[in-house]
Amino acid sequence: MLADDGLLVLADPALLEVETSVVEEDLPLVQPGQEVTLFFDAWPAGEKRGKVARIVPQRLPGDRPLYPVYVTLDDLPAGLLAGMTVDASIIVASRADVLQLPRALVHARSDGTATVQVWTGSESEERHVQTGLRGDVYIEVVDGLREGEQVVSR
Repeated sequence: MLADDGLLVLADPALLEVETSVVEEDLPLVQPGQEVTLFFDAWPAGEKRGKVARIVPQRLPGDRPLYPVYVTLDDLPAGLLAGMTVDASIIVASRADVLQLPRALVHARSDGTATVQVWTGSESEERHVQTGLRGDVYIEVVDGLREGEQVVSR
């Protein structure tokens, strides 16, 4: 050890940021100040909220076109340490009180339309639907399906 080598690094936990990455095609949708939902592997009790602090317009090394995005946390979970693993979902748009289905139940076609399988009581029938906002898990259905109708998987 050299005389000027540090023995430890002090960090202010209030200044911790989450570093995540966004694929190039989604980058235009991300803006500073947008809400972010964070899921910490070491803190499975729930999710935390944050906001996009800054976007670095320089591609990360590697095969995928990814760009770094930094997120500040609204409330730090107890025991959070630098370097911990976290999943982040940046909320680029949202709507309340809409009809939504798991993405796996909505079958998108190459012509831009989508279909679902609706249970009629004795059999399932294919139905064309118009979709709206799409997330990682759910997709909004804006037309072609009513609340209470049963959608089944193929």
